[in-house]
Amino acid sequence: YALSDSGNGILIQGTTGGTVNVSGADLASKGTQAILVNNSVGTFNFTDMNVTGGKSNAILLTDLTGSTTQFTNLNIATTNANAAGFAASNAASVSVLNANSLSTVSTTEPAINVFGPLGTTTLNLNFNSVTSAVTNGSGNAIILEETGAGGTIAINGAFVVGGKTGTGADVTNASGATVSVNGVQISP
Repeated sequence: YALSDSGNGILIQGTTGGTVNVSGADLASKGTQAILVNNSVGTFNFTDMNVTGGKSNAILLTDLTGSTTQFTNLNIATTNANAAGFAASNAASVSVLNANSLSTVSTTEPAINVFGPLGTTTLNLNFNSVTSAVTNGSGNAIILEETGAGGTIAINGAFVVGGKTGTGADVTNASGATVSVNGVQISP
């Protein structure tokens, strides 16, 4: 059964070290985020996660200096028209590995949004598919404002934006990260 609550489904906040492992959660939370990892230091591992909740973000990782966060087998399928999918700011090292999908229904919020101080988030995001309801060609499906050099987002399947095939025009990239679809770099 899905965890459906009025707050953040999973909140990790204020840790000062160690490892947190979360496995097998189905989150339909009605709070601001379904998963919020905030103001913490440590290693955070999430495995077999199904996320449909969150009013602002399905997942938000913020202020995690010196931390490592890894998702394995992640399925995000937002149901809130105001929610971004995967968001991070000052999140240190973030990986999404194995069989993962990301789908958002918002026509205004990005599927992936990385923002914050320059060079504070390094990405290794791998998705089998990314689907966003924002307008095709608007540059708003994936927004990378401030990430560390060398980060990557690899979509190894369908990239659909506004019902059409996504391209580099659907990515706003002011970072050092690269975005590729089926092995072809589309940004920068």
